[in-house]
Amino acid sequence: MRIRIRNKVITEPIINILYQAKRELTNGKLADIQKAHDANILISCPCHKDGYEKHASCRILADETCPELEAGYAYCFSCGYSAPFAQVIGDLFNEDKSFGEEWLVERFGNMLVEQEEFLQEIVLDKQTVKKEYLDESTLIPFDFYHPYMWKRKLSKEVVDRFRVGYDKERDAITFPVYDERHRLVMVTARSVNSKRFWIPKDVDKPVYLLYDILERGVDTVYVCESQINALTARTWGLDAVALFGTGSEKQYNTLKRSGIRNYILLFDGDEAGRKGAMRFKKNMPQDVFITDVRLPAGKDVNDLSYDEVMKLVSLS
Repeated sequence: MRIRIRNKVITEPIINILYQAKRELTNGKLADIQKAHDANILISCPCHKDGYEKHASCRILADETCPELEAGYAYCFSCGYSAPFAQVIGDLFNEDKSFGEEWLVERFGNMLVEQEEFLQEIVLDKQTVKKEYLDESTLIPFDFYHPYMWKRKLSKEVVDRFRVGYDKERDAITFPVYDERHRLVMVTARSVNSKRFWIPKDVDKPVYLLYDILERGVDTVYVCESQINALTARTWGLDAVALFGTGSEKQYNTLKRSGIRNYILLFDGDEAGRKGAMRFKKNMPQDVFITDVRLPAGKDVNDLSYDEVMKLVSLS
């Protein structure tokens, strides 16, 4: 994706975009945004001092002083950081360039793509493709209950609330998966007769049920490996999410942006769970509180009762 100059100066549009990013950021980055004397823009560097610089040292081009570079290109005088605008947005959110491109198109797509006359200043490459999400009608064929749900300790309330279903063709329980903005990204499934799972391989796995946590402003979250364990915890009234394992870098970054301050890890009682807990703590900021609950060897949340889990939490 390219942002190119059509007129001489595009300071205000870029500043508007940066202030929108600042409103959404929860990680303390982008502390300073200001106009430079030459109509360019100065911001706190996304990477200098790990992105937590208080004063602006990173210049963003908003005029034609460097015609060989596209508008929005950034350069930090302190650390040498340089990047196109979409990468700058990605770095601010601890994500990659593709995230920055998607963020720009989702929030400013109509303004920058469809209306080329937007101040006659900025045009986004029309080849940028917005990520497609599934329609809610995708879930209609799975709108059934199955005894396996109750066998795994799920309540009807939780099943209905999170639209857990049953796929008759595969004889499997289905789990709609939404991203943190409550957009349906995929549907996973688990056989009711075996440990067979269906999880799309070409889709980035979000943090399961995080959208619900963010919508309610929850500050203490229980973190499980599997969806079924998170749903079991939800049945007990615990605000749980699942990582489809012990977490990926993208999931860690999503949690860093979430503003959640307290995590209680309910990873499986095996070696993978122990290593996963260590990796989780290593990848999260030092100013969040993490409690690592050690489940009994070979057990997961669904193997235990509410009282057993809460006793372990109190002892951790």
